[in-house]
This record gives sequence, structure tokens and C-alpha cells, in this order.
Amino acid sequence: MIKIGVITMALVSFLNAGWFANLFDSTPIPPIYIQMDLSKPGDTIEGEFRIKEKWSYIMSLQFLDIDSRKNNYKEGKKAHKFLGCRVYDPSDGKLLGKCSYDFAKRNLAYGGVSIDKNYNLDGTIVPLHVTLSKIGKDGVNNVILNKKYMTKGENGGLRREFEHISLHEGRYSIKVQNIKGFSELKGMKIGFYLSMTRRYK
Repeated sequence: MIKIGVITMALVSFLNAGWFANLFDSTPIPPIYIQMDLSKPGDTIEGEFRIKEKWSYIMSLQFLDIDSRKNNYKEGKKAHKFLGCRVYDPSDGKLLGKCSYDFAKRNLAYGGVSIDKNYNLDGTIVPLHVTLSKIGKDGVNNVILNKKYMTKGENGGLRREFEHISLHEGRYSIKVQNIKGFSELKGMKIGFYLSMTRRYK
């Protein structure tokens, strides 16, 4: 009887620790990609994810995928034109990398995309509204981020990073709204991307 009691107590502890539930939890973990339509104002995506351990994460817009870029070179250059060629730090918004008009013009011309002196090296600014909440054990959401971003620039790989955030273990819900529509992006594959970066300290 003592052995049975010990085994039962161990099993209860195991279940209470949440290990068993996590084993069968299908909620996605980063990296997470959710497709968006930036051609439509007000387009909104929502989703849930979970964090298994403390990490730092980057929020970004991902334009096209590798296959799309390989199969349609001009579409890739069109995305480059939209994104611009300056690089900004998603942690504080500071300018990290500069580029010149001549460089941008020469680079885009290889894809048959032209620009003039009015071209903004920051690219086209995309305003987004992001709400990130941590889901409590009681099901109540605790909002930890509620912010409007004026996203600009490119961080390489047709990706525009706009937030660097540290997250603890737990379940989260996220909502991303495109505030302004861009008709030139109709039909282009674009998505919100949440990915791991440096280890959380």
C-alpha cells in the first residue's frame, strides 16, 4: 500500500507540474509565421502560441519566401523597393545601416524596377498595431504589449524587423492589425513572423 501511495503522489505531482499537458499541447511554439494581406486596410491576424523557456524574440514582416524569390526575381525586387535599403534596430529603432540612392537604383534596376530621386531609402512605411497578451491559468489575458509601430527599412532576407521582446514561459495570444492598405502589394505573399534571437538573460 505504501508503494502504491508513493506512486500515486508522484503521478499527481507530475500532472500538477504541467509536464503531461505540455506533452500533448499542440499550441505552436516559435518560429511562427501567419500570413497577412497588407493590401487591405484593417486586415487583422490573430493567434496563440506558447513559450517553453525564457528567450528573446524578434517580431517582423516577412516578404515572400525562398521559393517565391527564386521563381519570380522581379517580384523580389518589387519587395526590395517597397522595403527600402536602410537597416533599423528593432530594439530601439536606431539606424544601423545606411545606403545611397545610387546603390538602391543600381540594385533595383537588375530586376527591371526603376526609382527616381523622390525614392525614400526607408522604403514604404507600414503602420501596424500589435496587441500581445499572456494567458493566465484562469484564462484571463494580461496585456503585456499594446503598441502602434511605424515600420520601415529592411533587415536582410526581405524581412522588416520592428520589435525585440523577451518572453517568459507560458501561453500567449497575439493580434496584429494592418492600419493602412497598399494596393501595390495585392497578391504578394507576406506574413507576420515571430522568431527566436539571443538567449534570454
